[in-house]
Amino acid sequence: MKMMFCAEEEKEPVVKKILDKDSGGELTESLLDAVIALNPSLTRLDDAAFAAGCRVVVRADHATAVKGKGKVSLISGGGSGHEPAHAGFVGEGALTAAVCGDVFASPSAKAVLAAIVATASPEGGCLLIVKNYTGDRLNFGIAAATATSRYGIPVETVYVADDVALSNAESPRGLAGTLAVHKVAGAAAAAGAPLADVAAAARATASAVKTMGVAYEVCTLPGRPASGRLGPGEIELGLGIHGEPGAEKSPTLAASDVADKLAEACVNALPAGDDVALIINDLGATTPMELAVFGAAAKQAVERRGKTVKRILSGGLMTALDMHGVSLSVLAVDAKTLERLDAPCWTPAMRTGDWQPTAPPAPLVAPDASVIDDVAPAAVDGDLVDARLANALRAATRAIVDGEESLTAMDEKVGDGDCGITLAQGAKAAVSLLDRAGGAPRGACAFLAALSKAVEDSMGGSSGALYNLGLKAAEKSMRDAVKAHAGDWSDADADAAWKRAFVAFAGAISACGGARVGSRTMCDALLPAADVFEKAGTLDAAAAAAQNGAASTAKLVATHGRSAYVSADVQDGVADPGAHAVGLMFAAVAGAAL
Repeated sequence: MKMMFCAEEEKEPVVKKILDKDSGGELTESLLDAVIALNPSLTRLDDAAFAAGCRVVVRADHATAVKGKGKVSLISGGGSGHEPAHAGFVGEGALTAAVCGDVFASPSAKAVLAAIVATASPEGGCLLIVKNYTGDRLNFGIAAATATSRYGIPVETVYVADDVALSNAESPRGLAGTLAVHKVAGAAAAAGAPLADVAAAARATASAVKTMGVAYEVCTLPGRPASGRLGPGEIELGLGIHGEPGAEKSPTLAASDVADKLAEACVNALPAGDDVALIINDLGATTPMELAVFGAAAKQAVERRGKTVKRILSGGLMTALDMHGVSLSVLAVDAKTLERLDAPCWTPAMRTGDWQPTAPPAPLVAPDASVIDDVAPAAVDGDLVDARLANALRAATRAIVDGEESLTAMDEKVGDGDCGITLAQGAKAAVSLLDRAGGAPRGACAFLAALSKAVEDSMGGSSGALYNLGLKAAEKSMRDAVKAHAGDWSDADADAAWKRAFVAFAGAISACGGARVGSRTMCDALLPAADVFEKAGTLDAAAAAAQNGAASTAKLVATHGRSAYVSADVQDGVADPGAHAVGLMFAAVAGAAL
């Protein structure tokens, strides 16, 4: 009898790491516990007082040093795995708080909101410094809108997009140049500058810093085997800090040749000026010897291109787990920027000047008003009660539920196939909200707030986050209209208020997601309709603009959204599902008896 033996499939070995946990939320919790244990100047928000699992590291003295003095609170964050960023840059002269997601994953909007409410005052306000990744833009954007509309805290947001590796990228990534923004904005905030000035300094720095990296080995996620993407004689130029594929692979180069390539790309993208500062960044597993040799070569390469290097910051600053590689950031500087780079700063990862805490950190106590909950605010005095809202919403949601299958079929061709399902879930949640309200919302502001919450709970993915963000902006617009309005609402007053609210809705989605007309997203339908409303046009005209914009996407190549990862020939002839959904809703509302 012939015997057969089935060998068990050989598995690649997991890369060994010095960790107690190897994945998920437990790994992030272990990391934060370690950061706080080693740095007594830091603490974290109390989960009981704020949002459960919020994972926010704060200055232990923030209540007295920032919020209590009415100074601007600076908040940044993102996925874990980039240590010492982001928690390592929390302290005097830099960040007030860092919001930490799981490894390479954006933190939640609720966690960012908890950080804002805990550390910022209505007098000082808050600056969010956000690396240009979709998840971060969405969740920080939702939190900013909520903080302003619900808690009266003014919030400015600065997006850092310093990557120059992908020259044709519509939306460059945020890399180690973000640390320069932390330092400059932190110095301005510590000096007591108002929010507008701190935001202006941060935006100017974000525009003036350019970064490119190189890897000799890409990173390995905890609990996973090595990727094997690079062969023994290969390096990769221009990859991201999550190990995303870069601009090109190359045979292994000497440090001076790599430095020359990175310096060329960064300097060519800089604004005019001769003086610069450099960030020489170890991406995780580069030895001090290698970093020193590369750093010296990078300085020489920048100087050969006519720049005078005024300052250098070097070390493992914004890493990518165990990536064996480096990045070079070049920042154009003037006298004021240099002054802020040199200003006192006291954080675990960056210390300049001779600042010391003036008093022991006080225990973290969350004031009652800062508790984050899910309760929508009540209607405000004089709130608009407009029965047409219910009719319009029912018409729009019916169009989405009826069109679910066609939207899903479109998304299966040019996206990930969940558009119809996701939007239908949101539509059904909106109808349920109307039914619970007896079909007649008590007030437009409170209803919009409740609607954004229903969308947040029912819709996943980018669509859910974007609609949630837009509805929060519409709510704020309506509240502003109520405050400015006196007396009864005429039909003309109501129409004007709703049009402004829609303009705010569309503008918030465009600003946060980065998409515009021509990007092949829902903005191709939203923004033309908003333009009609801004010019006091009619609902019928706006509906036509939305439908025309949606139809135009069938001939566009995506620069944003899921379709941006699909080949152009696959997109050709198929309208963007998100834009098509907007067109369907507008057509339904325009045809309803309002």
